[in-house]
Amino acid sequence: MKQIKNAGILMILVAFMISFQSNAQNTDKILKNPEKREQVMTGIINNSEMRMEMMEKVMKVESASVKWTKTIVI
Repeated sequence: MKQIKNAGILMILVAFMISFQSNAQNTDKILKNPEKREQVMTGIINNSEMRMEMMEKVMKVESASVKWTKTIVI
């Protein structure tokens, strides 16, 4: 009985992993399409909450890359 339960849990985890991977591939396909990418960016720009969230994420990435390059230069 315990083995069946473990097998069921494992199957659920594998299904979730496959689902998440297919979603990531769908996102890549959407963003490669210039028209869809424009729609996504316009949607973010027109929503102040989403715009602020995007700006915060960009600033985190930029500050991380600046810190990394300063470390290399020194």
